Amino acid sequence: MELDKNGALVRTWADNSQLTSQLADISNFPVTFRVSVPSESGLPNADVLIQAPPDYAQRTNVPLLVYVYGGPDTALVTKEWLLDWGTSLVNRWNIAVARIDGRGSGLRGVDSAFAVNRRLGTVEIEDQINVTRYLQQSLPWLDSNRTCIWGWSYGGYASSLALARGGDVFRCGIAVAPVVDWRFYDTIYTERYMDTPANNPQGYFESSLLTEEALESFRGKRYFLVHGTADDNVHYQHAMLLSRHLQRRDIYFEQMSYTDEGHGLIGVRPHLYHAFERFLRENLL
Repeated sequence: MELDKNGALVRTWADNSQLTSQLADISNFPVTFRVSVPSESGLPNADVLIQAPPDYAQRTNVPLLVYVYGGPDTALVTKEWLLDWGTSLVNRWNIAVARIDGRGSGLRGVDSAFAVNRRLGTVEIEDQINVTRYLQQSLPWLDSNRTCIWGWSYGGYASSLALARGGDVFRCGIAVAPVVDWRFYDTIYTERYMDTPANNPQGYFESSLLTEEALESFRGKRYFLVHGTADDNVHYQHAMLLSRHLQRRDIYFEQMSYTDEGHGLIGVRPHLYHAFERFLRENLL
């Protein structure tokens, strides 16, 4: 799909209609549909992609897992073929999985992309929280008391902030390899969006997970922090800083460190996803 600067459709290059038709004949395959959530910012509506059990409309109290990335100019709500761990959970556990593209996301026009300029960790997190709340209130088959959020890399940063700031919305959160303070991430990425710490000190302060306000927001939350010790993208330093600050404040959380594993945790995927599922069984189901 090609969109103009305002997010309006210009032309459709491919819509996967043949594959969609074939999948419709598989009775137990998760149903995928989109929801457009009104924006109060004057920018294009937030887009939501939901995977749900085939009989979701006849169900009540369906738990919701929100998968977030949220990095600048990226998009999760597309026509791309989707078959992943979340799809498996929908099929096995009869939960719903949602992906949300709000302000800062790609494929939504220039104004939306620049909404996070010099202010990462602000409006893109607000949209994850507010759109999830909208889904809880508008979809009667969802259980509003059982919603978790998870993400990896920038998504781990986003899931951490969303859990901390949206405690009335999210029951639990998983963060894999999260950035916790942009001063400690590589400059080619960080300064592209945030400028330098010297030129934007307030932006760096407000985006950090290490402020007193942010740290205290984790108190009483069900939080699972995961990181590989050999991560050369988001260095293990980030997880250590966050865990140290939480521990010194006697704020309980769960943590899994993978020795000599990099950013993708490629060598421990079975253990990783089993750890995810144990946490979700205890806190979401």
